Amino acid sequence: YVMVIPSRQLVIVRRGEDPGTARFDIARFAADVAAALP
Repeated sequence: YVMVIPSRQLVIVRRGEDPGTARFDIARFAADVAAALP
């Protein structure tokens, strides 16, 4: 996944596979990363 958030001057890249039937929530991940940064 690649998520670009121009208003925050932020690019988030997530690499990897989801094991089995697990689903990765990219929206939640991006929100958590953005919230953790100043």
